[in-house]
Amino acid sequence: MESKPTFFTGFTHGANSIWAARAEAADHPIHITRLRRLPCTPYKNEITHPIRTCHLRDAIPWLAMAGETRHQISPRGAFFRLEWFTVKDADAVVAIGFLLGGIMCGTTGWTCQTFIEKSGSGEKLYFFDQHSGSWLRYVSYRKWEVRDPPPALSSMGKVALIGSRVVNERGRKAILSCTF
Repeated sequence: MESKPTFFTGFTHGANSIWAARAEAADHPIHITRLRRLPCTPYKNEITHPIRTCHLRDAIPWLAMAGETRHQISPRGAFFRLEWFTVKDADAVVAIGFLLGGIMCGTTGWTCQTFIEKSGSGEKLYFFDQHSGSWLRYVSYRKWEVRDPPPALSSMGKVALIGSRVVNERGRKAILSCTF
């Protein structure tokens, strides 16, 4: 019997909540990382991973490495650190967001970059750029190749499904086009 893939996401509105609803509709369990102190309304198939504030320091070295690659000072906020727990056990990342000059923007970009640092290559990072409306596969820093159709999620093992809190119609359609 073939095992079902494992899906991880964060707790924020936008792409993460759309991913969680899609996994729930496909009857897949979804692992959601949350700060322990935050109240939540769980999804039917949710497996909650409450993270204690004291554990957020585990993300600091990964954000520092991501900052070196991005030539930026790494963010220090708890939210950026929390997102590390969404990708740390993932075999692949599928993200919805925005590229600016080939660099992934916002918290989604930092989270993807920590995955790249952890995996050593980012070979299994798939990114939907809401500006261009294209699925992209990470090649190297600021280098992407177009990938169509969207990746088959069921064949990717442990997958972090993440993205921007701002999701336009292209982003919504991209999420809905993914096969679970």
